[in-house]
Amino acid sequence: MPDYIAIPCYSLSPKSITLFEEVTRADGTHFYSSGWENLRDNKNYFGELSEHSRKRLKRTIDFMLYLTKERSIIGKRTISKTQNFTTNYEKGTKYSKSVKSKLTFITLTLPAKQEHSDNEIKKRCLNPFLNDLRRKFNVELYIWKAEKQENGNIHFHILTNQYLKWQKVRESWNQKVQILGYVTRYQKNMQIFFKDGFRMSENPKDKRSRAAQFKAFEKGKAENWQNPNSTDIHALYKVKNTAAYLAKYIAKGVTKTDISQKIKTLKIQKDEHKKKIIEIEATLFYYDEKNPKNQQLSAELRERVQQLEDIENALAALSKHGITGRIWGCSSKLSKCKNFTAVENWKDIPSIDEVAKKTTWKFEQKVGSKTITTFGLNMNDFPKLKANLDFHLQNSLNPNSLFNVQNI
Repeated sequence: MPDYIAIPCYSLSPKSITLFEEVTRADGTHFYSSGWENLRDNKNYFGELSEHSRKRLKRTIDFMLYLTKERSIIGKRTISKTQNFTTNYEKGTKYSKSVKSKLTFITLTLPAKQEHSDNEIKKRCLNPFLNDLRRKFNVELYIWKAEKQENGNIHFHILTNQYLKWQKVRESWNQKVQILGYVTRYQKNMQIFFKDGFRMSENPKDKRSRAAQFKAFEKGKAENWQNPNSTDIHALYKVKNTAAYLAKYIAKGVTKTDISQKIKTLKIQKDEHKKKIIEIEATLFYYDEKNPKNQQLSAELRERVQQLEDIENALAALSKHGITGRIWGCSSKLSKCKNFTAVENWKDIPSIDEVAKKTTWKFEQKVGSKTITTFGLNMNDFPKLKANLDFHLQNSLNPNSLFNVQNI
C-alpha cells in the first residue's frame, strides 16, 4: 500500500482565504478523493440554482465587485415619498464616501405572454442583447441570471459595472424581443384593452395613481404602443452592503419553498401510482370480467389512472416556475477570474497571524479526516495577500500587458 503525503495549500478569493491539504502519493502520482464531491450539490432539481452553482455565482459577483473601481459621484438625496410612489429628490448632494458609481442593475422582461421556450428566448433575444452590451456599449464585465415571474414568463437580471442610458437599453431589448414578435403582441393587447379610450389597469399590483396611468397611456398611444416598458435599470450607489444585496437578488439558491416541496411530494405519489397500476393490470389477468374482484380492481385502476393524470398536469404547471437550460452566465473576462491557489506551509502564508485576528467570519468543513478552514477578510487590510491575488488576476486577464486591478 503506497504512502500518502498531505501537502498544505491555501486559496485566495476577493473576500476570503482557505487553508486545505492536497493529498498525493509518495511516488508523486495524484490521489483523487471523492470527499470533495460530497461538498457539492450540482443538480438542478427545480429549474433553480443548485447550491454549487449558487456558490460559483456568488464568487463571480465577488470578483466583479473587486474589479470595479470605487469613486465619488454626484448623487440624489430623497426628500419625500408619497403613496403613489412619486419620489422628490434634492439634486447635487455629493456623498462623503466613495461608492461603486458604475455598478448597474438591469431587469429585462417580456412585454407579452411567453410563447417560446426558455432556451429559444435566451438564444434569439438574450444572446443578441449581450452582444450589444459588448459591442455597442463596450461593457466588459457583466453577469446575467434568468428567473421566472409569477405569470410564468422568463425574465433576466443583469449586473454591469458601468453606467448605461435606460433609453438605449430599452431600445436594444425591444428590438431583440420583437424578433419573436413580442412587441407586436404587446401592441395588439394594448389596442384591445384601450379600444374605448383610457381605463385604469386591472392589475391589483399596479399602485400608480390615475394621473400617472393616464400619462403612461398618452405616451404609449403616441408611440403606437411600439415601445413597451420592458426594462428597468438603476445604479446601486445607495446600497450599503452591495454584496449582500446582490446575493439576495441574483445569487438566490434552491430554497425549501412550497413549490419545491410540492414537486417532491407529487413525484413520490406519481411513482407510487405507476407502480400500483402495473400491479393491478397484472392481477386483472387472472379474473373474469364478471368476477366482483375484477370490477373492484377495474374501478381502482380507473381512479389511479385519473389521479396519475392529475399529478402529471400539476407537475407540468409547477415546472413553469423553473428555468429550462442554463440559469446564469457572465462575460468572458469574469469567467477567467479564479481563486489564487498556492502550495505553502500555513505558518509561512503572508499575514496569516493577522488574518486569524482580523477575520470577519470563520468556517470549518470536515472532508474525511482533514479539515478545510476558511477565513473571511477585507483584502485591502492585507497588502501582501492582495498583491498575490492581483498578480494572479494580471496573468489571467491581461497576460501580455501591465495590469492595474483598479483600472479594469
